[in-house]
Amino acid sequence: MVALACADGTVRVFAAKDGKERWQKKAHASDALAVAFGPKDAIATGGADGKMALFASDGKALGTSAGVGDYVLGVGFGETDAVVFGADAKGAVQRWEGNKVEVVTGLRGVGQ
Repeated sequence: MVALACADGTVRVFAAKDGKERWQKKAHASDALAVAFGPKDAIATGGADGKMALFASDGKALGTSAGVGDYVLGVGFGETDAVVFGADAKGAVQRWEGNKVEVVTGLRGVGQ
């Protein structure tokens, strides 16, 4: 699978083998800026709305985080599909699990 974060707020997923679109979902109120695959093929997105969204590989929406403040420019997973990390435009990293989003402390970017 190939997943794209799109400027219209959607995430679009294509089959890598034949290039056919498998599904498209609205993930964010404004631009979707980041996308990542989880260990078991869940898909996380980050957006200009300051939120992270989570989808199953078949396109089923699994949840949306509370707003974390600034644009979410990068997303990644912990050891399972249940934990998503997001990095915002101000350099903060958030950890999202269930209904809880918390800022991860003690991390510094390059040059800080």
